[in-house]
Amino acid sequence: MNDERSEQRLREWFVSAPTIAEPPSVHEFLAAVPILHPSPARTSAWTGRTRVVFLAAAIALVAIAVIFAVVGSHLLDRTPAPTGMPTSPNPSLSSSLIGSATRIGQWAGKSASFATTTDGPVVVVPAGVPGSAAGAPCSASTIGSIGATSIDWNLAPGAILELAGDRSASPVGLGVSSDCSQATVALPAGSGGFDIRPAPNLFPREAPFFARKPGDPSTLAAWVADPLKGGFLSWSTDGGATWQSLTSGRPIGWDPAGNFWTIGRDGAVARSRGPGFSSTIQSGVAFDLGASTGSIAADIAAAAVFRDRILVAPTGGGLQSGATAESTAPERSLDLQVWDISAGNLYVAAVGLDGTTGRAELAISADGRTFTLSPLPSAFATGRGAPVRLLALDDRVLLSDGGENGLIGIWSIPVAGLPAPPPVATPAPTPALPSSPPAEKTSTWTPVAFPSLPHSPDFGGPAGGISALPGGGFIDFVRTAVNQAAVVTSADGTTWTQTGRVSGLGLANIAGPVAFDGKRYVALGGEGGGQFYGAQSNGAAWVSTDLAHWTKAPAQDAFGGAEFRGLAAGPRGFVAIGYDASGASVWRSPDGLHWTVVTNDRALPRDSAEPSDIVSTANGFLMIGRINQEAAAWTSTDGLVWTVHTPLVVGSDALPGGLAKGLVGWVTLSSGSPTVEVSPGDFRSSVAPWVSSDGMSWRQEPASPALFGANAAIVAVPGGFVAAGTVGLDPGARLWTSTNGVEWVPVAGVDLRGVGSVELVSDGRHVLLAGGGDNGSVLLASNGVDR
Repeated sequence: MNDERSEQRLREWFVSAPTIAEPPSVHEFLAAVPILHPSPARTSAWTGRTRVVFLAAAIALVAIAVIFAVVGSHLLDRTPAPTGMPTSPNPSLSSSLIGSATRIGQWAGKSASFATTTDGPVVVVPAGVPGSAAGAPCSASTIGSIGATSIDWNLAPGAILELAGDRSASPVGLGVSSDCSQATVALPAGSGGFDIRPAPNLFPREAPFFARKPGDPSTLAAWVADPLKGGFLSWSTDGGATWQSLTSGRPIGWDPAGNFWTIGRDGAVARSRGPGFSSTIQSGVAFDLGASTGSIAADIAAAAVFRDRILVAPTGGGLQSGATAESTAPERSLDLQVWDISAGNLYVAAVGLDGTTGRAELAISADGRTFTLSPLPSAFATGRGAPVRLLALDDRVLLSDGGENGLIGIWSIPVAGLPAPPPVATPAPTPALPSSPPAEKTSTWTPVAFPSLPHSPDFGGPAGGISALPGGGFIDFVRTAVNQAAVVTSADGTTWTQTGRVSGLGLANIAGPVAFDGKRYVALGGEGGGQFYGAQSNGAAWVSTDLAHWTKAPAQDAFGGAEFRGLAAGPRGFVAIGYDASGASVWRSPDGLHWTVVTNDRALPRDSAEPSDIVSTANGFLMIGRINQEAAAWTSTDGLVWTVHTPLVVGSDALPGGLAKGLVGWVTLSSGSPTVEVSPGDFRSSVAPWVSSDGMSWRQEPASPALFGANAAIVAVPGGFVAAGTVGLDPGARLWTSTNGVEWVPVAGVDLRGVGSVELVSDGRHVLLAGGGDNGSVLLASNGVDR
């Protein structure tokens, strides 16, 4: 810096600065003059001549200040900018990168979460968090629309704890119900607000990671810690409407190529095709997490992906930066106790505490390796016990402080002098929507009258559990009293009679499915906790030889926490599929009374397998589903030893929607790419039939235009196949038929308006459609596809 530039800066500051009050000492006056006190965000070379000029200017300014103090002038309070740790060299950033912090709003609460939106940044401040002792922990949150210098606060429709946003869409929120018992998801509503929905697959607590895939509003991921399994990752591919979960390491985020990165307790990172997807690849990069506590959430304070760099901040201190494309050890970039990291488009920001000086610092980097630091106001000192969060925008950083006096402060810090943004990739053109063939009257459906039974509204509904009987016909169990259920059967699905009853139910519920091994029938269900199980929901089973009299299987360890999804029978016993506290499960029983959980981690990894259907075959059993989001099939001769076949179709990650066998062999329906946003928030994918002659080798047929966007189940019927389900966000059910399992058409003449959930059951000679919705329950019967 030469003398002329120094003099010019002094003149400019003198003209623009407010009048300075009389200082108690010269030292304090010098500390209050910014240009005489180099901030950690600036570096310069001080020559002897420069020191003389600044000293002379300082003496002159002291005299001026004393004169102004005498005449009563006042100075706006300015916090001295103390010296900090040395700035990391970063030639891509200018010395005036970080501006002055300004508090633009505050609100009472326990924490804050930021998100970007199409209309600008927003912040949510919960009134409390589940488990907190003070206040009403699950009362409605407050959402603020952040402007340049202020915030417009509005009451949220519920208790929203976290936000995930994207520049191309409105934010999605995670929260809890008003009684704190259930997780909820806040989806964008057409009016600009939120539509609060229950989210049974999510956990009702704060999520250390909640994000939307950049450029893909339909894909979101959330993660919560678990002391035993490390953590549970939940993801949605339909904008947050539905969720799936599995155990996982702590997510880091997506890179520009669309890879999803996670980190485990050992510090090793891995990438995959997306949250929950398979084909996970260990990168060879391992971060030093210090003395591990055995909990990923306790070991890692914050993490982010910025361009080609992975940044991880262990709770023990420091920020480490590693390259996504290298196997070399990460380098230490900051010596801060980092609280949070935010990766923006132009830079990555971190906020934390300097353990040496005890001062909070904001750090900015344009390459993810070297950082420029600037001190934060005193409101950030030690974090004040509340989470300090931040959001990196193109021109400023938004931060929430530690909540002084119970008020969460929202701050804005300008960021300037950044390098030019990287070139924006040309977006791929939106695929054209396929044209569905016109609906045809390919089948005849007859309404079925409900039998006259007490409490019969449960009959035939999706919870009623109608099952097909081997050899033809149907069965259902209808609760008629607290301790009793009626057994009703039908030969064709249209005329129903009471065959028997199940007594002594209590808290148990017999609902099906039902299977027959040639000697005995087995029906599945569930029951609540008791002296044997404790306070939880568990599986249960019943056995009968005549459909009229049923014997309940004894309480047993295998049923603990079980929820059954399917059942098949063969000459060597019964096999059930479903889930329990350990994940996906397969149960086997030789007689329906005594059950064991099948353990085969290689073929059936319980943490990542998702069986969707099981059937008996001439060779044993066939099961279909996926492992780590990769479609899979399993075969077994006895239900104990299983062989896994994957991938069924290369590149597919969808969960197949049930099995049906016809003249072409086994058929299932699966969704694929591309995903198209047909309207705001309504994302739909192509649906293609998969066909196999043996259940082991599969081929994918061309996608069906009629089934585009459908979430449908399939059954085999006389004359072909029937599928039923929903399309996109449309709440009404749809019905389709096919003669060969490949070419599908919508069914005309069937009104399913107001029917939102449907179930198809076929005995090979007849098919039933059971549904429920705003107009009550409906039951339709058909003889199959007639043209």
